[in-house]
Amino acid sequence: MDKVQNNSAPIHIKRYGNEDLRLVKEFYERSYQGDLNRKIVAFRWMAENNPFIDQGNNYVLVLKDGKVVGYCGSMPMRFYLNGQPFMAIFGQEILVDPSVRKQGLATTLLREIKYSNCFWISLWFNENVLSILQKEGKLNIGYFRPLKKIFKIESLFRVELKERIKNRIIENILLKLARRYHRLRHEKKREKEQYDVEGVETFDSRYDEFFLKVAGKFKLISDRTSQTLNWKYIDIPHRQFRAFCVLKNRNLVGYIILGIEHQEDNITKGIIADLLIAPEEVEGLKSLLRISDRFFIENGVDFSVCHVSFPIFRSVMRKQGYYEGKQVKCDCLLIYNEKLSPNPEIVKDIKKWYFTYGDSDYTMW
Repeated sequence: MDKVQNNSAPIHIKRYGNEDLRLVKEFYERSYQGDLNRKIVAFRWMAENNPFIDQGNNYVLVLKDGKVVGYCGSMPMRFYLNGQPFMAIFGQEILVDPSVRKQGLATTLLREIKYSNCFWISLWFNENVLSILQKEGKLNIGYFRPLKKIFKIESLFRVELKERIKNRIIENILLKLARRYHRLRHEKKREKEQYDVEGVETFDSRYDEFFLKVAGKFKLISDRTSQTLNWKYIDIPHRQFRAFCVLKNRNLVGYIILGIEHQEDNITKGIIADLLIAPEEVEGLKSLLRISDRFFIENGVDFSVCHVSFPIFRSVMRKQGYYEGKQVKCDCLLIYNEKLSPNPEIVKDIKKWYFTYGDSDYTMW
């Protein structure tokens, strides 16, 4: 355990161990505004059940007077470069006790990454954390844009217009025009099905064989073997996902994982948390998207979102009614300690990365 001086008060930095759970619970009681029980369950699931758990690279805790006053998330994960495995870390959320904020603890936590002796990747952060990360030398290798599809244009249109349009007659006319545009734009001829789609109850050894077969077809990709997929989407105790696989001649050629979130204004959001298709069977993605549309419609989804970085997959999704959302400042990929990666030049090129919302902790809270 390292000892550091901060504003004349000693603090200690250590990596999370199971014995620290009580201290983390007390920390959340002081620092977190939300569903406390869910937050604790989610934290424990990520910090203690990760199939690639590494005690030396687990969550970084800052303690003061025997209490946790901040932490920085750290998720060890296996990655593949040209099909060859290597270990790296997903950097995650930074949380500091309100009573000690603006004392440099977030920076202290991030500097601990320098001593991790491991390549580091970060996605899905807010603007405050992004600013700190970049000040500490984390490299922004590029921006990306999510994909969206509208299912209930009336709901979204009413939310958008409720503060700007008070005239109900004008609103109804605009809604009718929007419905017509949406229908004409997204109606597609159904091609003859070449693929079979089935629900997935658990990911078995077939998914290990499938992933290891296709991993080399994506330059850089995080682990998607059965142990990782079950941990993130099947056995996870505080979230529910639905998974479907696509088969051709009874052979597994891909899968998709779906989730639902309820938002303000009675808006229901569908999430494509993860998808992976053998590139040579990209037509199978259309079958999976038809199933996902049906699932979202049956569950009253107003719109769905997806991120997938592979250009061929994005092209298929656009043809199936998805469009690119606006680019925002936080939708970028940061790396650090790239010299510790298998190929520093390749990892600095965002076009070489395959990632979806399910990478890191976006869908795990």
